[in-house]
Amino acid sequence: MSRARVIVEESVVRLPLPTKFLALRWNIDSRRQRFGERLVHLLPPTSPDDLAPAREVNIGRTERRRFLHIIGKPATGDRNGTMLLMHAMQRRRGDFELVVKCQEHLPQLLKDRRITWDFSAPRSSGSCMRASIS
Repeated sequence: MSRARVIVEESVVRLPLPTKFLALRWNIDSRRQRFGERLVHLLPPTSPDDLAPAREVNIGRTERRRFLHIIGKPATGDRNGTMLLMHAMQRRRGDFELVVKCQEHLPQLLKDRRITWDFSAPRSSGSCMRASIS
């Protein structure tokens, strides 16, 4: 199947450049040269190997349970299920801790003694998991 070419008009519509460009580590240096401060580095998805140390600690844990919710960088809508989780927290009365990790400061969406808000930037994607088990 060949690609269809669509010619709308002779003129080209020029749109303004976005205010932010999102990039993974791959080829980030050349992108940073091109886009400067508008470039935002996104951490890659986490490998299951990064979770192994946390899993071992959590399996042997006898104290209060701790759950980790990673927001990362806020986006349009509830892409990470954060609002759904806050809604569920209002209905759950168990004795546990929820650590909410976000790379940008957000207003606390829900005041609950069981929620720990962590706005520190991780050194790597695996460091999020290791920090949450301490």
